[in-house]
Amino acid sequence: MCNLVKLQPLTLVLLFALSSCTATSHNLSKKIAPGTPNLSQEDVLKHVSQPGTIKIQRLTVADWKLKRKGLINLKHPRSKEAKLKNTYEDVHLYIYILEHPTQGTFFIDSGVASNLTDPDADDYPVKSPVVRKALNFKEFKPLRTTADVIQEHGAPNGVFLTHIHIDHIMGVPDLPKNTPLFIGPHETSHREAKHLGTRGTLNRFLDGAQPFQTLPFPEHEEGQPFSAVDLFGDQQVFAIHTPGHTPGSLAFLIRTENGPILLTGDTSHTAWGWDNCVAPGLFNSDIDETQKDLEMLKAIEEKLPNLTVWTGHQSLSTPRSNTNRCN
Repeated sequence: MCNLVKLQPLTLVLLFALSSCTATSHNLSKKIAPGTPNLSQEDVLKHVSQPGTIKIQRLTVADWKLKRKGLINLKHPRSKEAKLKNTYEDVHLYIYILEHPTQGTFFIDSGVASNLTDPDADDYPVKSPVVRKALNFKEFKPLRTTADVIQEHGAPNGVFLTHIHIDHIMGVPDLPKNTPLFIGPHETSHREAKHLGTRGTLNRFLDGAQPFQTLPFPEHEEGQPFSAVDLFGDQQVFAIHTPGHTPGSLAFLIRTENGPILLTGDTSHTAWGWDNCVAPGLFNSDIDETQKDLEMLKAIEEKLPNLTVWTGHQSLSTPRSNTNRCN
């Protein structure tokens, strides 16, 4: 039911209204992904507050302009108080290069594939005019490709995806075909009607890639603010399940040589959203759940005063001038 080819317009309208499909038909592996689950918040914060041996870089791989209503919940009281309008926000696309002292190099998110540099080329993967317009691809400006990143840093031993929205998997075609891809739970099984418009695009980006491996998150224990996985078993890189933006969305808390770093993923797209504790808007599966996830991550910031925060698509001001609490 997710194939839109040869369907009449009225049929398409009915399908959008009455049915839904998964984000992609890309396969899910039966392999057990790495990681040690069943970690309490106290365990995670105790370890991450100590200096580690991880090196991580955030590289800006594209500039973009997107409507604010997708990036910030404009119905939130703080948005209304600030009189935010639905104008365009300057945002950026990042790839994170994580170097582990014994496990090697991994990427967090996938960057920008080489076939995205020319929107008029026959192999340009975003073919749908609807997707191009909805995501304002006319203002999408690649700065460096994933092939460029690999040439500089080497091919990764694996890629941890914060989630599988288009802008986070669009570097996959440049990865070696044997690169493991790791995702959060329920990321490929969740069904939404809006996937009907983007499924073909995601499938093109993922064509020929390895099946996804789901990280081994435990069931969320009552009384624990979050569910976490110790990715390498040495208490240095923790994936945190943040299931609001998408059901399998992830944040990462990392012990680096220079102190702890939090990658919010798209639980917070913007600096304003983070500083004012306002979740993203229409670019969400569940805005209310994303707001809860954001408040949980903000609580981590309060407990780790030396924490560096990297939001999904913007940089925070330095020094920090506005770090409002959620309550």
